[in-house]
Amino acid sequence: MKVIPITIIILWLICLIQITNPIIPKGLKRMFTGPKLAPAYRTNDIDKLVQYIMNEADVIKIAAYNRLKELYRNKSRNEQMNYLVPFMQSAIEVVKSHGANNSLMGIKHTYLDAIYYTYKCLKGEKNAKERARCYKWRALFLAACFFSNKIKQCFFIRHSFNSAYREAIKIYTDDKMLKYARIKIACKVKLAVQGRNIISKSLISLYLGSTSKQQQLDCPSRLLEFEESIRNYESYTEEFYYLVGQSFAKNGYKEKALEYFKKGRKFPIIDQKGRYISQQLQKSIENIYTC
Repeated sequence: MKVIPITIIILWLICLIQITNPIIPKGLKRMFTGPKLAPAYRTNDIDKLVQYIMNEADVIKIAAYNRLKELYRNKSRNEQMNYLVPFMQSAIEVVKSHGANNSLMGIKHTYLDAIYYTYKCLKGEKNAKERARCYKWRALFLAACFFSNKIKQCFFIRHSFNSAYREAIKIYTDDKMLKYARIKIACKVKLAVQGRNIISKSLISLYLGSTSKQQQLDCPSRLLEFEESIRNYESYTEEFYYLVGQSFAKNGYKEKALEYFKKGRKFPIIDQKGRYISQQLQKSIENIYTC
Protein backbone atom coordinates (compact mmCIF):
# COMPACT_ATOMS: atom_id res chain seq x y z
CA MET A 1 0.00 0.00 0.00
CA LYS A 2 1.36 3.39 -1.01
CA VAL A 3 1.82 5.86 1.88
CA ILE A 4 1.08 9.52 1.08
CA PRO A 5 3.73 11.82 2.63
CA ILE A 6 2.37 14.04 5.41
CA THR A 7 3.58 17.21 3.64
CA ILE A 8 1.37 16.43 0.64
CA ILE A 9 -1.64 15.96 2.93
CA ILE A 10 -0.97 19.29 4.66
CA LEU A 11 -0.60 21.12 1.32
CA TRP A 12 -3.82 19.51 0.08
CA LEU A 13 -5.71 20.67 3.19
CA ILE A 14 -4.38 24.23 2.83
CA CYS A 15 -5.49 24.34 -0.81
CA LEU A 16 -8.91 22.96 0.12
CA ILE A 17 -9.39 25.66 2.77
CA GLN A 18 -8.35 28.39 0.32
CA ILE A 19 -10.72 27.10 -2.37
CA THR A 20 -13.75 26.62 -0.10
CA ASN A 21 -13.21 29.70 2.09
CA PRO A 22 -15.21 32.10 -0.17
CA ILE A 23 -18.22 29.76 -0.25
CA ILE A 24 -18.40 29.10 3.51
CA PRO A 25 -21.37 31.09 4.87
CA LYS A 26 -20.34 34.12 6.92
CA GLY A 27 -22.52 32.99 9.83
CA LEU A 28 -20.77 29.61 9.94
CA LYS A 29 -17.34 31.27 9.98
CA ARG A 30 -18.39 33.51 12.85
CA MET A 31 -19.57 30.51 14.85
CA PHE A 32 -15.96 29.30 15.02
CA THR A 33 -13.88 32.48 14.83
CA GLY A 34 -16.23 35.19 16.08
CA PRO A 35 -16.88 38.48 14.25
CA LYS A 36 -13.92 40.60 13.11
CA LEU A 37 -13.67 44.34 12.60
CA ALA A 38 -13.72 45.51 8.99
CA PRO A 39 -10.23 46.49 7.71
CA ALA A 40 -11.00 50.23 7.95
CA TYR A 41 -11.67 49.86 11.71
CA ARG A 42 -9.10 47.16 12.57
CA THR A 43 -7.02 49.43 14.74
CA ASN A 44 -4.15 48.76 17.14
CA ASP A 45 -5.31 51.67 19.31
CA ILE A 46 -6.41 50.12 22.62
CA ASP A 47 -8.42 53.16 23.71
CA LYS A 48 -10.36 53.16 20.44
CA LEU A 49 -11.12 49.44 20.77
CA VAL A 50 -12.39 49.97 24.31
CA GLN A 51 -14.63 52.80 23.05
CA TYR A 52 -16.10 50.45 20.42
CA ILE A 53 -16.79 47.91 23.15
CA MET A 54 -18.33 50.46 25.52
CA ASN A 55 -20.46 52.39 23.02
CA GLU A 56 -21.36 50.24 20.01
CA ALA A 57 -23.81 47.46 19.15
CA ASP A 58 -23.26 43.85 20.21
CA VAL A 59 -21.50 42.44 17.12
CA ILE A 60 -19.13 45.44 17.03
CA LYS A 61 -18.39 44.99 20.76
CA ILE A 62 -17.44 41.36 20.27
CA ALA A 63 -15.40 42.06 17.12
CA ALA A 64 -13.43 44.79 18.95
CA TYR A 65 -12.95 42.44 21.92
CA ASN A 66 -11.59 39.74 19.60
CA ARG A 67 -9.17 42.30 18.17
CA LEU A 68 -8.05 43.28 21.68
CA LYS A 69 -7.38 39.62 22.51
CA GLU A 70 -5.40 39.24 19.29
CA LEU A 71 -3.20 42.22 20.22
CA TYR A 72 -2.75 40.85 23.75
CA ARG A 73 -1.56 37.45 22.52
CA ASN A 74 1.15 39.11 20.42
CA LYS A 75 2.62 41.10 23.32
CA SER A 76 5.45 40.19 25.66
CA ARG A 77 4.75 39.25 29.30
CA ASN A 78 5.60 42.77 30.55
CA GLU A 79 3.54 44.44 27.83
CA GLN A 80 0.57 42.19 28.60
CA MET A 81 0.43 43.56 32.15
CA ASN A 82 -0.38 47.00 30.71
CA TYR A 83 -3.55 45.53 29.22
CA LEU A 84 -5.18 44.67 32.57
CA VAL A 85 -7.60 47.60 32.89
CA PRO A 86 -8.70 47.89 29.22
CA PHE A 87 -8.97 44.11 28.91
CA MET A 88 -11.09 43.73 32.06
CA GLN A 89 -13.25 46.76 31.21
CA SER A 90 -13.90 45.14 27.86
CA ALA A 91 -14.59 41.69 29.30
CA ILE A 92 -17.16 43.25 31.66
CA GLU A 93 -19.06 44.84 28.76
CA VAL A 94 -18.83 41.74 26.59
CA VAL A 95 -20.14 39.41 29.32
CA LYS A 96 -23.11 41.78 29.77
CA SER A 97 -23.74 41.57 26.02
CA HIS A 98 -23.61 37.76 26.05
CA GLY A 99 -25.92 37.68 29.07
CA ALA A 100 -28.51 39.88 27.36
CA ASN A 101 -28.36 37.65 24.27
CA ASN A 102 -28.64 34.45 26.36
CA SER A 103 -25.32 33.22 24.97
CA LEU A 104 -24.14 30.79 27.65
CA MET A 105 -21.18 29.80 25.47
CA GLY A 106 -20.21 33.47 25.14
CA ILE A 107 -20.47 33.99 28.90
CA LYS A 108 -18.33 30.90 29.51
CA HIS A 109 -15.60 31.93 27.06
CA THR A 110 -15.44 35.51 28.37
CA TYR A 111 -15.44 34.24 31.96
CA LEU A 112 -12.49 31.95 31.23
CA ASP A 113 -10.65 34.79 29.45
CA ALA A 114 -11.03 37.17 32.39
CA ILE A 115 -10.27 34.65 35.14
CA TYR A 116 -7.17 33.47 33.27
CA TYR A 117 -6.03 37.05 32.72
CA THR A 118 -6.37 37.98 36.41
CA TYR A 119 -4.68 34.69 37.34
CA LYS A 120 -1.68 35.66 35.20
CA CYS A 121 -1.79 39.12 36.74
CA LEU A 122 -1.67 37.70 40.28
CA LYS A 123 0.98 35.14 39.38
CA GLY A 124 3.29 37.80 38.00
CA GLU A 125 2.88 40.39 40.77
CA LYS A 126 4.53 40.47 44.20
CA ASN A 127 3.67 44.08 45.05
CA ALA A 128 0.62 44.22 47.37
CA LYS A 129 -0.97 47.20 45.61
CA GLU A 130 -0.63 45.65 42.16
CA ARG A 131 -2.06 42.35 43.43
CA ALA A 132 -5.00 44.27 44.92
CA ARG A 133 -5.56 45.85 41.51
CA CYS A 134 -5.77 42.36 39.97
CA TYR A 135 -8.31 41.35 42.63
CA LYS A 136 -10.29 44.56 42.14
CA TRP A 137 -10.86 43.92 38.44
CA ARG A 138 -11.61 40.26 39.09
CA ALA A 139 -14.28 41.33 41.61
CA LEU A 140 -15.79 43.88 39.20
CA PHE A 141 -15.89 41.30 36.41
CA LEU A 142 -17.58 38.74 38.68
CA ALA A 143 -20.15 41.36 39.69
CA ALA A 144 -20.99 41.80 35.99
CA CYS A 145 -21.27 38.00 35.62
CA PHE A 146 -23.66 37.92 38.58
CA PHE A 147 -26.11 40.07 36.61
CA SER A 148 -25.61 38.08 33.39
CA ASN A 149 -26.31 34.55 34.64
CA LYS A 150 -28.97 32.17 35.85
CA ILE A 151 -29.58 31.95 39.58
CA LYS A 152 -27.77 28.60 40.08
CA GLN A 153 -24.56 29.97 38.58
CA CYS A 154 -24.89 33.06 40.77
CA PHE A 155 -24.16 30.95 43.86
CA PHE A 156 -20.61 30.26 42.69
CA ILE A 157 -20.09 33.76 41.30
CA ARG A 158 -21.17 35.45 44.52
CA HIS A 159 -18.70 33.50 46.64
CA SER A 160 -15.88 34.12 44.14
CA PHE A 161 -16.80 37.81 44.17
CA ASN A 162 -16.66 37.95 47.98
CA SER A 163 -13.22 36.35 47.98
CA ALA A 164 -11.79 38.80 45.40
CA TYR A 165 -13.53 41.75 47.07
CA ARG A 166 -11.98 40.98 50.48
CA GLU A 167 -8.49 40.95 48.97
CA ALA A 168 -9.00 44.13 46.93
CA ILE A 169 -10.60 46.21 49.69
CA LYS A 170 -7.56 45.71 51.96
CA ILE A 171 -5.71 48.20 49.75
CA TYR A 172 -8.55 50.00 47.96
CA THR A 173 -10.38 50.84 51.18
CA ASP A 174 -12.43 53.72 49.72
CA ASP A 175 -12.86 52.46 46.17
CA LYS A 176 -16.35 53.51 45.02
CA MET A 177 -16.47 51.01 42.15
CA LEU A 178 -15.95 48.10 44.53
CA LYS A 179 -18.42 49.43 47.08
CA TYR A 180 -21.08 50.02 44.46
CA ALA A 181 -20.62 46.49 43.07
CA ARG A 182 -21.03 45.02 46.57
CA ILE A 183 -24.18 47.04 47.36
CA LYS A 184 -25.64 46.19 43.95
CA ILE A 185 -25.18 42.44 44.51
CA ALA A 186 -26.53 42.64 48.08
CA CYS A 187 -29.66 44.44 46.84
CA LYS A 188 -30.09 41.94 44.00
CA VAL A 189 -30.04 39.14 46.58
CA LYS A 190 -32.50 40.98 48.82
CA LEU A 191 -34.93 41.55 45.94
CA ALA A 192 -34.70 37.87 44.98
CA VAL A 193 -35.77 36.83 48.50
CA GLN A 194 -38.11 39.64 49.54
CA GLY A 195 -41.82 38.78 49.39
CA ARG A 196 -41.27 35.11 48.50
CA ASN A 197 -42.91 32.19 50.25
CA ILE A 198 -40.81 30.26 52.75
CA ILE A 199 -39.86 27.47 50.30
CA SER A 200 -38.78 29.84 47.52
CA LYS A 201 -36.95 32.01 50.04
CA SER A 202 -35.05 28.99 51.39
CA LEU A 203 -34.03 27.84 47.90
CA ILE A 204 -32.85 31.30 46.85
CA SER A 205 -31.02 31.76 50.15
CA LEU A 206 -29.30 28.42 49.58
CA TYR A 207 -28.09 29.51 46.14
CA LEU A 208 -27.27 33.15 46.89
CA GLY A 209 -26.28 32.92 50.55
CA SER A 210 -28.75 35.57 51.72
CA THR A 211 -28.17 36.73 55.29
CA SER A 212 -30.29 38.59 57.84
CA LYS A 213 -27.89 41.53 57.46
CA GLN A 214 -28.73 41.77 53.75
CA GLN A 215 -32.44 41.64 54.53
CA GLN A 216 -32.04 44.69 56.81
CA LEU A 217 -30.20 46.65 54.08
CA ASP A 218 -31.98 49.87 53.04
CA CYS A 219 -31.37 49.43 49.32
CA PRO A 220 -32.94 52.65 47.97
CA SER A 221 -30.91 54.94 50.23
CA ARG A 222 -27.68 52.95 49.86
CA LEU A 223 -27.95 52.83 46.07
CA LEU A 224 -28.83 56.52 45.80
CA GLU A 225 -25.54 57.40 47.53
CA PHE A 226 -23.95 56.65 44.15
CA GLU A 227 -26.46 58.47 41.91
CA GLU A 228 -24.51 61.69 41.27
CA SER A 229 -21.47 59.86 39.95
CA ILE A 230 -23.15 56.65 38.76
CA ARG A 231 -21.68 56.95 35.25
CA ASN A 232 -18.28 56.25 36.81
CA TYR A 233 -19.43 52.86 38.13
CA GLU A 234 -22.22 51.70 35.82
CA SER A 235 -22.03 51.54 32.02
CA TYR A 236 -25.80 50.97 31.84
CA THR A 237 -27.15 53.82 33.96
CA GLU A 238 -30.69 52.66 33.21
CA GLU A 239 -29.92 49.44 35.11
CA PHE A 240 -29.10 51.51 38.20
CA TYR A 241 -32.47 53.28 38.01
CA TYR A 242 -34.24 49.98 37.40
CA LEU A 243 -32.69 48.50 40.56
CA VAL A 244 -33.56 51.62 42.61
CA GLY A 245 -37.13 51.51 41.28
CA GLN A 246 -37.45 47.81 42.11
CA SER A 247 -36.21 48.48 45.64
CA PHE A 248 -38.82 51.21 46.18
CA ALA A 249 -41.57 49.05 44.64
CA LYS A 250 -40.75 46.08 46.91
CA ASN A 251 -41.07 48.39 49.92
CA GLY A 252 -44.48 49.63 48.75
CA TYR A 253 -43.39 53.11 47.56
CA LYS A 254 -45.00 52.98 44.12
CA GLU A 255 -44.76 56.70 43.33
CA LYS A 256 -41.02 56.74 44.09
CA ALA A 257 -40.59 53.53 42.09
CA LEU A 258 -42.39 55.12 39.14
CA GLU A 259 -40.13 58.19 39.34
CA TYR A 260 -36.97 56.10 39.02
CA PHE A 261 -38.36 53.70 36.43
CA LYS A 262 -39.15 56.73 34.24
CA LYS A 263 -35.64 58.12 34.76
CA GLY A 264 -34.26 54.85 33.46
CA ARG A 265 -36.27 55.09 30.22
CA LYS A 266 -34.50 58.26 29.09
CA PHE A 267 -31.30 56.57 27.93
CA PRO A 268 -30.59 55.62 24.28
CA ILE A 269 -30.74 51.95 23.32
CA ILE A 270 -27.70 50.75 21.37
CA ASP A 271 -27.58 47.02 22.11
CA GLN A 272 -29.53 44.04 23.40
CA LYS A 273 -28.64 44.72 27.04
CA GLY A 274 -30.10 48.23 26.82
CA ARG A 275 -33.14 46.85 24.99
CA TYR A 276 -33.71 44.23 27.70
CA ILE A 277 -33.50 46.78 30.53
CA SER A 278 -35.84 49.11 28.63
CA GLN A 279 -38.38 46.30 28.32
CA GLN A 280 -38.14 45.54 32.05
CA LEU A 281 -38.59 49.22 32.89
CA GLN A 282 -41.66 49.41 30.65
CA LYS A 283 -43.19 46.29 32.24
CA SER A 284 -42.55 47.70 35.72
CA ILE A 285 -44.24 51.00 34.82
CA GLU A 286 -47.23 49.17 33.32
CA ASN A 287 -47.56 47.02 36.45
CA ILE A 288 -47.74 50.11 38.67
CA TYR A 289 -50.36 51.81 36.49
CA THR A 290 -52.52 48.71 36.01
CA CYS A 291 -52.32 46.81 39.35
